Amino acid sequence: MTKKEILKLVISVLIAALTALAAGLGLSSCNVTRTVTTRSEAWQRGDTTTYLVSAYMQKQDRSIADVLKKIPGIEVRQNGQISVDGKAINKFYIEGMDLLGGKYSLASENIDVQKVSRVQVLHNHQPVRVLRDVNFSEQAALNIVLKDDARNVWQGVVEASGGHTLQGDGSWIRDGRLLAMFFARKMQSISMLKTNNNGKDISREVSDLANENTEFDDGAQLFNISLTDPLLDQQRYTFNNTNLLATNWLFKPNKDTDLRFQVDALFDKTNQNMSRSTTFIDAVTDGITITEEQSAFSKRNEWKGELLYKLNSDKAFVSNSLRGYVDFNYSRGLSILNEKEVRQNVEPRKRYIDDNLRVIKKLPNNHSISFTTRLHYGYLPGKLLLQDGNSERLGIHNLLWNASSYFRHKLAGIYLTWRIGAEYNDQRQNIDNPMTKATDQYQRFDVWLAPSVSYKSQSFSIMATGRTSLVNRRLHGMKRWQTVFQPTLMMEYKLNGYVSTNLNYVNAWSPFALSQSSDLPLYTDYMSLTQGVGALMNSRNQMVMHSWRYSNPVRGLTGSVDFTYNHTIGIPLYNSSYANGFYVRKASGEESDADNYIINGRISRALGWGRLSIALSGSINWYDYDLMLSDIRTPIKQRHSTIGLELSWHPLSWLSAEEKSGVNFNRQSSSSSAIENISLRYFR
Repeated sequence: MTKKEILKLVISVLIAALTALAAGLGLSSCNVTRTVTTRSEAWQRGDTTTYLVSAYMQKQDRSIADVLKKIPGIEVRQNGQISVDGKAINKFYIEGMDLLGGKYSLASENIDVQKVSRVQVLHNHQPVRVLRDVNFSEQAALNIVLKDDARNVWQGVVEASGGHTLQGDGSWIRDGRLLAMFFARKMQSISMLKTNNNGKDISREVSDLANENTEFDDGAQLFNISLTDPLLDQQRYTFNNTNLLATNWLFKPNKDTDLRFQVDALFDKTNQNMSRSTTFIDAVTDGITITEEQSAFSKRNEWKGELLYKLNSDKAFVSNSLRGYVDFNYSRGLSILNEKEVRQNVEPRKRYIDDNLRVIKKLPNNHSISFTTRLHYGYLPGKLLLQDGNSERLGIHNLLWNASSYFRHKLAGIYLTWRIGAEYNDQRQNIDNPMTKATDQYQRFDVWLAPSVSYKSQSFSIMATGRTSLVNRRLHGMKRWQTVFQPTLMMEYKLNGYVSTNLNYVNAWSPFALSQSSDLPLYTDYMSLTQGVGALMNSRNQMVMHSWRYSNPVRGLTGSVDFTYNHTIGIPLYNSSYANGFYVRKASGEESDADNYIINGRISRALGWGRLSIALSGSINWYDYDLMLSDIRTPIKQRHSTIGLELSWHPLSWLSAEEKSGVNFNRQSSSSSAIENISLRYFR
């Protein structure tokens, strides 16, 4: 390194430190400097903020996700989900087109950052055009703008790397991908074959991160063997062998119509080994401790597909999504349970088909009408080997149908919406184990009416809904009718172009599905037995959320604070015991309440000198609930706090640095002498 380069490095460090200090003191000189240096990097027009990728890119960045992490206000979570100002995005567009739906991690993790020109943040984005200025959204969307040489041309990527471990007997490791992409105005496509055995989780790249397709609670009771995770990065302790195949095609016959086809397949083999000691504090007066030494092999063979037709214009919206899923998963294992050798075997299979149709038509005089229907059928066959050598067979059938319609009109600047709908749910489970051989069935039918009012101006938005339902539920001979009212409120106020605040209130009624309602004894793993309430019960949740947002892309400064309060009533309490090698949980017939308070905050700043980006985040979570200990209701308090720091710096063309660290604090306490007050701190 020459003296000139060393001097330049030192000056960059000093200027960055002084700039950060000046920003903290609110000095006007910092504002002027930041405005001059960042106008060409970021700008805002209306609800759209545009960032130049080249202003945030560093030499080690490979995918567009690497750059998104450095843009103020944007966060890429460990599972690949992207959030803006603390809220998950609802769309990820490529050149304004929705190729991947909720599976956008496939693009963010694989599109070469060198092919991207700009990233646009579409604040308060409503994807359905006929609903804009009617149903407002608190979520943002991202749009990736490509460079000219990345459009209208097939792009291919072939990567392969390998190595050999030094631990133990050693083994060969690999990481590779075969990628083909095409982006044009009439067609887009991403197809990929990816493989590795280095511990990196690539299955998240085909997960629905935007929750586009609301998943139905299928009542799954059996799962692949999953041992307790240590407090380490997953890649450091995972021994996997994963292959992922995905192909995605989007055709646009015209500017308003999409035809999308997606298929992905995951093949994963994972080996796990663990030793642990577990104390069940609720099983007996002084608790019961068991020791386990486990080794397990899990295989995932999962196939998913979707065919989507969508018309999204200013006058009409039509969407029909046909989805299917099937897997052939299983796990094998060997456990030394209290010095006794026990074999484990579980086959938690699942398959479903789902069709969702949605139609909205805009009428004259600001009126509109809509119709929505969904049909879902799922089947979950399962097998489980128990620790005493017996076995369990389980078959769960789910049928769901719903339909709804609404009429919307405008009166004195306010939109009035009248919604009416019906829903039918039929769940049946066949259980064959040493405790029982029986069939249980649960049915729910409800009709509902949900009027709502909404108003939106340039600075203020409000929407209030009151849903009234008449619900009929049945469980093996029992029948119950209920009338339920569920109000919701959403408000947003923009103080100016930089500051906004939101207030939401939700009052939700949740009927217990068959998995909680049935009192048939059911084994959920090789040493755990559960019996539900055996009654038609429900819980009710009241949630209040309040948030503040500050976003100034010209200064490169964003910040957000969220306050959330949850109060839940009607939580069933369970009595627990340990007998003959099984941990048994049975519904006690008692209920309890729970309170949850959460505060989240994040502030990020991009400084022009040395492309320095800093983000600080923190959260505090209080959770109070009850637990049955020796048939006595016992209050439990849990506290969880986190502090995080993210930093990236690129002072010279050949020098860059990144850092991501966090401190976590957990504490559990109780007034009962049977529970030891525990505190845990760890640093990542």
